[in-house]
Amino acid sequence: MINNLQTREGSQMTVPSWLVVLVTLFLNCASARAQDDTRVSATWQVQKYDINATLPQNEADRNLAVKAKIEARNASARPASTMTLRISTAADISSVEVNGSSSEFSKREEKTGTGSLQQIVVRMPAVASSGTATVEVTYRLAVKDNSGLAAISSTG
Repeated sequence: MINNLQTREGSQMTVPSWLVVLVTLFLNCASARAQDDTRVSATWQVQKYDINATLPQNEADRNLAVKAKIEARNASARPASTMTLRISTAADISSVEVNGSSSEFSKREEKTGTGSLQQIVVRMPAVASSGTATVEVTYRLAVKDNSGLAAISSTG
C-alpha cells in the first residue's frame, strides 16, 4: 500500500490509510460501473399495436379468432432479421405476415416463474437500424370455460 508520498522538496508526507482504502474502493466501483454498460438492450421498440378479436358464430365453438398487428422500429445499431413474440400456450398460430408478405416462424414453450408462455420467433428480411416492420399474427385462442380470467360471451 501507499503510506508515504514524496513532496517536491524531498520531505515525506503521510497519507492516511483510510484515504488509500477510499480511493481503491472508488476505482473498483468505477471499473464495475463500466462493465455494466455492456448489458443486453431491446432490439425492437413497439410503435403501435392493434388486436382484432372475433367471437365465434355458434355457442358451441370456444375458439376466439384473433389478428394481432404490431408496428415496431429496430432500436438496435445493427440490422435485425428476427422478432421474438410471446403469447399464451392456448393460442394456435395459423399464419404470420411481415410487411404484408407471408413469413416463416417457429414456436416453442418458454418456462416463466409461475407457468409458461409460447415463444414465437418470426424470420424476416433484414430491417436496418431505425427501420420499421409490421408483423401480423393470426391465431385462434381456445377458451375452455368461462371463468374470472377468461370468458367468451356475446353479452359482454
